Amino acid sequence: MSVDETLQWGIVEGLLALAFVLVCAIAHFIQRRIAEREADRTLEQHFLPDRPLQLTYRGARYVLPNKDTEAIAQIPVQYRGTATVVTVSSSNQLPEGVTPLKFRGIPYLRIH
Repeated sequence: MSVDETLQWGIVEGLLALAFVLVCAIAHFIQRRIAEREADRTLEQHFLPDRPLQLTYRGARYVLPNKDTEAIAQIPVQYRGTATVVTVSSSNQLPEGVTPLKFRGIPYLRIH
C-alpha cells in the first residue's frame, strides 16, 4: 500500500468518524427535545389549576389543600430544564383516616 492510498483511507476514515459524531449529536438533540416535551406534558397533567390533585395510597384518598391557603414560601425549582415554582403552605392538616395520639408523652399517628 502506497503513501497516497494510506492517506486516502485516513481521509475516508476521518470523514466517516465525523459523520458518526454528527449522527450521534443529532440523535442526542432529538432525544433531549422528546424528554423535555414529555416533562412539560407531565407537569401540565399533574398541576392543572382547574382541579385539585388527588392522591391515593392503599385505598385511602388524599386531596391536597387548595392554593387559597396561606403561603409561607414560594420555592423556585427546575426539573429537566423546565422551571416552576413550588408553594409551601401553612396548612398542616392530616389526611382523612389519621388521628394524632400521644402515649406517655410521645406523639404518634394512628392510621384507620
